[in-house]
Amino acid sequence: MSFKEIACHVWAIDGYKDDDTAKRVNELYNNHAKTLRVQNNLNSRREALQSLVNKARQSDLTDENITVYGGFRRNQNAPEHMWIEYKNKIYETMPDRDLCVVDATAAYRACPPLEGEEFGANGVASIAEKLTVNQRDYLASLE
Repeated sequence: MSFKEIACHVWAIDGYKDDDTAKRVNELYNNHAKTLRVQNNLNSRREALQSLVNKARQSDLTDENITVYGGFRRNQNAPEHMWIEYKNKIYETMPDRDLCVVDATAAYRACPPLEGEEFGANGVASIAEKLTVNQRDYLASLE
């Protein structure tokens, strides 16, 4: 599994270090997502997003602030898409894609470029988090 094979939630939760770590994050996320019962409201979606991040993250945290976003559609117990905002940039990926980086705007916070279809009212939950070491190191490798 290379970076291009990871799911968006793997990147948003932990970044990318290696195949084994990415598989572990994905497995923890999927297993925990099955246990959630999320209401169609922003508070419930925020709680689910925070729970998923806390449960699946493998990397240590830096002192850098980020925002983790999760886009939900009706009756979903886990986000359909996840992305982060760091230093006024949106960072997202999907399988078979490189990391997409764009300036953070209200439009991209609500629907990043790789998603394409807006999530609707109360569809995007966000939480304040810290950049992980794996996210930091992956971003540094691109410079």
